[in-house]
This record gives sequence, C-alpha cells and structure tokens, in this order.
Amino acid sequence: MGCGHLRVKCALLSIAISAILGCGSLISELARIEKKQQDANGSSGTPGTSGGSSGSAPSLAYAISVTWFFQGTAITSIVPAVAGTISSCAASPSLPTGLIINNSTCTISGTPTATQNAITYTITATNTYGSATAQLTLRVANATATRVYGQFGSFACSVLYNNGSCAVGPPSADNVNNPEDVAVDSTGVYLNDRNNSRVLHFSGSSTTADRVYGQLGSLTCGVQNNSGGCASGGISADNLNIPEGIAADSSGIYIADSTNNRVMHYSGASTTPDRIYGQFGVYTCSQANNTGGCVGGIASTDSLNNPLGVFLESGGVYIVDSGNHRVLHYSGSSTTADRVYGQAGNFACGVGNNNGACGGGTVSPNNLNNPVRGAADGNGVYIVDYQNNRVLHYSGASTTADRVYGQFGSFICGVVNNNSGCGATTPSANNLNNPYGVALETNGVYIVDRVNNRILHYSGTSTTADRVYGQTGSLTLGTANNGGLSATSIFNASGIVVDKLGLYIVDYSNQRMLYY
Repeated sequence: MGCGHLRVKCALLSIAISAILGCGSLISELARIEKKQQDANGSSGTPGTSGGSSGSAPSLAYAISVTWFFQGTAITSIVPAVAGTISSCAASPSLPTGLIINNSTCTISGTPTATQNAITYTITATNTYGSATAQLTLRVANATATRVYGQFGSFACSVLYNNGSCAVGPPSADNVNNPEDVAVDSTGVYLNDRNNSRVLHFSGSSTTADRVYGQLGSLTCGVQNNSGGCASGGISADNLNIPEGIAADSSGIYIADSTNNRVMHYSGASTTPDRIYGQFGVYTCSQANNTGGCVGGIASTDSLNNPLGVFLESGGVYIVDSGNHRVLHYSGSSTTADRVYGQAGNFACGVGNNNGACGGGTVSPNNLNNPVRGAADGNGVYIVDYQNNRVLHYSGASTTADRVYGQFGSFICGVVNNNSGCGATTPSANNLNNPYGVALETNGVYIVDRVNNRILHYSGTSTTADRVYGQTGSLTLGTANNGGLSATSIFNASGIVVDKLGLYIVDYSNQRMLYY
C-alpha cells in the first residue's frame, strides 16, 4: 500500500510505521490529502455539505411592512432585498387573488381582483442550504366607498341634517352640517361636524355617533359656544366654536377650536379638556394672539390665530396656526412652542410668504400662506400650504422644505393647477387646486385636492400622482360629483385619514364621510 492512499483516520498508525515504509514526508502528505478531500466535499470538510458564500441560506427583506392595494388596479411591484441564491419562494397564506410571487426573486406583482381585509403574509425563500422569511401585511380595498356617515347609509343623498328620508331635519347622532376633518384611534372614528360646532365619535364601524364634544353631551344640539340649554353663551372648557382639524392618539383627542383661537386635548373618553394651547391655560378666553391676560398682540410661542389643523408625532404635537401663516411644534405636553415653520425661525412674526425679514415676499421653501393641515412620520413633516397650492415635505426637524407636491418641483411657484411653467391650466397628476388635507401610509402619501374635487395618491417619494378618487379614475378631471352623486363621487373634500383597515374621506359639500 502506498503512503498516498492512507486515509486521515489512519494518521497515528501511519506515523508509527513510517520508518518501515520509508515515507519521510508522511505528515505533510496527509495534510495535502485532507485538504484535497475538503475541497472536493466543501470547505467545512463534512461530506454532503457546502460552505462559503455560495453555500449559504438566503436572506430576505422587504422595504415595506404594511401596504394596501385597490381592486382592479395593477400594483407597483414589491421587490425584496435578497442575498444568496433562491430556488423557490412561497407565500402563506395564499396572496390576494390576482397577485403572484416570482419563484426565484420573491417579487410580488399583478392586479388584485377581489377585495379583502388586511392579512399578514409570511414569505419564505428557500435554497439547498436553508430558508429565510419576511412578513408583509396586505389589504385590497374597493375603489368605491363601502360605508357612508351622515346620510343614513344612502350614497345618493347629500342633504345637511338628513332626517333619515333625505330631507332636512334637526341635528342628530346620524347627520352632519359641513363636516371638516377625521381622526381614528383603537376605539373608532372621530368626525369634526364643523358647522354644528361639535366633534362626533363613532364606535367600530357604526355610523351612529355615541359621543359628542362641544355640546354638553347633547347629540341633538349644534350651537356655537353652547352654554347649556342648547343656547350660545360664553366660552368655556366644554364648548366649541367652528372646530376645524382634529387628531387622536392613545392618550385621547385634540381639537382645533378655530374661532376660539385654541387647541384642546381631551384624555380618554372625557369630553372636558385637560390641556389648552393658545390661551395661557385659560378656558374662558378666546383672544387671537393672546399675550396673557386675554389681551391681543403679536404672534408668540404661546399664542394662536385661527388654528385650522393639529397633527401628532411620537413625543410631540404640531398645530397649524393658519392666521399666523405658520406651523408650531410643541414637545411632550408643553403648551409653549419650540419650533416654527413658515416664519424663518421667528416666533414673533406671522406674515404670509415671509421674505425672511418679517415682510411679505414671494413663494419659497421657507414660507407658507394660510396652511391648513399637516402630517408627520418618523422621517419628517408634511404641511398643506393652501393658498400656495402645494404640499411641502420637511426632513427631520428642518424647517426648510426639501420636496414639493403640486408645483412640478418648483419651490418658487404657487399657482392653481400649475401647467409646469408656473401658469394655470386644468387638473393633472402633477398639480393641485387649494389642497386641504394630507395623510400618510407606509409607502405613500394621500393629498386632498379640494377644489379639484379629488383625492390623489403618490407612491414613495414621487410627486406625480398614480391614483385618484372622485374622478372616475381620470387624473385630468376635477368635476364636482363627476358622473352624479354616488359612492365614487366627491364635492369639496376637506379631510382624510388612513389606517390599517381603510381610508376615510370627508366629503364636505356632500354632507358626508366616505369609507373605502
């Protein structure tokens, strides 16, 4: 037997007899043989397995975790980040009807053909050496509203104070008078019934209100600054005067009481506020730009002038102080602002399109002209700049905008329905006409394009809309109640909110709120 044919397991015996066989370099030879066998079987040296990068289990990750699509509309492909090779991909449970998963890339594409509620899917990528998983929550919504508030379930009626027979009646738990904004929390939906000076709460999917703010508990009263007996009187902690924007989180609800120049916070299900912004802690004052003592003056870190919106982020509150052409940020539960948008960092200034020196100027990425609403996420802030016909995005805590919707990327233009040359034209996927709301989802933005009677959706960071509500699918129309009053029409929309289960649109002039 030659030394070259000895196996590694005989190494000790071979060393003992090496002098007899005359194999002076036996140990080094055995090392060579061992390496040769490892190379043949894989770097781990174990027969039937493989090592190194070509023999690893795959990794799999999607940039989004929650998203929803629309029945009959092709989706933007969801492409994962993948490392390693993939021999098969599978989804459990089966993807929504009409969607497919690529077996070698795990990319999801297609056109969903049936609606479904949000479902979490586990995507598994597999190869010879192992597998990797990722999760996605997907919902397929109807492009037609499936629920209506304010009109007793009728999509063909649009009267204020609907009495149940599509005729005008008194205020009730089932009707509205020019609703303005919407918010959601884990208990249900809040609808700002603006001209009834009240905010209504609806539990679950009910369209009959079970709680009212601003009317001393009465669901049949709708007067401004209700002082009792359904009669208007002095301002108090328990009444409202033309409320506008609302927002909700796990702590409670915030209401922008615009004509009373204040924003109030209500904890839990209480309808009496426990915090007030804009009036130095006094619930019986409604002075614009209160300087203390219920005396008016110039803008400050503690004053408000016709606040029209409120929105939240983790650890802070934003108030849209429209009359002062600014948005204020408040940390935690403080009622003194610590950041200002629209006024070049100056809390004592409140001019439209501030030129940087507290004087009126031209449109820029640093100023605002009657902002109305906003939204925030972990990446930044969105502000609806109403009179400048645009929505601005600000990264992090910056107060200089870095993205603009509605003006073809120009920060120095603010025309209605911009034609791309800073001139007015007809509606398109790139312009806006007096926008009035904004809402965020995991991979996109919704904008209420009020005077164009539509809601636009933008994917990712694109500023070109890819989906429209209210205009029968057309991105070049802006007709009120296009095609007639129906479950797909809109007339002067004024509010929007999106959650994991659906989309709520406040259809102001149709005296209703629609759920998709």
